[in-house]
Amino acid sequence: MGAACAPPTLGDGLEPQGVVTALSVYDVRRGSVDLGASIRLTGLVATTAREAPEARLFVMDPRGGAESGLRLELAHPLPGVTVAPGDAIEVVGVVAVRGRERYLVVEQGGGLRVGAPAALEPTPVTAALDWEPYNAVLVRVIGAEVTGCGDAFGAVPLSAGVDLDPSGLPVPLGEGDRFDGVVGVVTGGPDRHALLLRGEADLEGQVDGGGCVRPAAAAGAQPGRARLRGAVIAAASGEAAFAQDPGGGPGVELLDLAGLGIAEGEVLDLEGVVVPEDGRSRLWVEHAGLVGRAGEAAPAAVRLRPGADLRAWDGGLVQIDGVQISGDAGDGRRATAAGLRLDPALMGGGDPLPRSGAWDITGVIRVFPDFVDLLPRRSTDLRPRPPGAPPGSP
Repeated sequence: MGAACAPPTLGDGLEPQGVVTALSVYDVRRGSVDLGASIRLTGLVATTAREAPEARLFVMDPRGGAESGLRLELAHPLPGVTVAPGDAIEVVGVVAVRGRERYLVVEQGGGLRVGAPAALEPTPVTAALDWEPYNAVLVRVIGAEVTGCGDAFGAVPLSAGVDLDPSGLPVPLGEGDRFDGVVGVVTGGPDRHALLLRGEADLEGQVDGGGCVRPAAAAGAQPGRARLRGAVIAAASGEAAFAQDPGGGPGVELLDLAGLGIAEGEVLDLEGVVVPEDGRSRLWVEHAGLVGRAGEAAPAAVRLRPGADLRAWDGGLVQIDGVQISGDAGDGRRATAAGLRLDPALMGGGDPLPRSGAWDITGVIRVFPDFVDLLPRRSTDLRPRPPGAPPGSP
């Protein structure tokens, strides 16, 4: 790389040897500068925020338009440099390319200078057959509509031919949502571009289309955003919980509840992003959150008969009678003759599980690639099996 890290300022009159000046973003984007050349660009404006140690920053020519934006990759942590959208930027960097995108690598520790905020207006766009010229440009997509539930990263497709990427912001989105305008930085390529959403203020005039509603039993069927309406919380412990439909059945595990205070028995409307993990799907609620509380209900436990396909009940609250405990399975779990493990994860600390005997057990099914766990919620979920009781009897 370049020289050793220097203080994060260019300094007045600093002109590194071999640096090409009097250039514009357009010159870089159009290939008027050789790859590997060191150049200086001035009069730019930041379109995204930056705090150490983030290595990516987007800037643009304040005049806007196609080929007016540029991505910067910072090769130094620059702990003293913070950037807010609208800050004036002066940069010295090396021209690089990835695919069709040309960008700058800031190799010098003092290669980024931040000045007073300047005026910046997004470039208005209704749609584009080719979004590549708008890569790294701050745009306002006028009259956009969400046309699907998106992917496991929370991005959703827009009618303008570009995806909307909230990057983990707690923003409810769903198929059919409409906007007067969506402001964002175009990223990606060559075949897929997205609008990097910086905050809720970038969604102008949002109208909820009510899309991406799924029953809890089907919430993990495919990645993307999902809304659960009237879901009953079958179990809750710390940052994890399980939701099911009111009549019981398979459910979905909720993760990263971000201090929402969800409790067992609550009936909730929730939004999140379905993310495949460990061979099953989970709903990451942090990406959207709690939409509404609709009261309370007793979770319904479905009683399974011997030989039932436990994998079909992932996330569901069930009752299994006559579970014979056969020994330790490690990490506080118990092995059983029924081909599943008892897991105390919902019961708190200590060693609350019995070590032997036959038990009628209520708990939540959690499916892994190589085994199935049954998670009791409390000590009363484990009831000693009456001596001589036949398998499957009450």
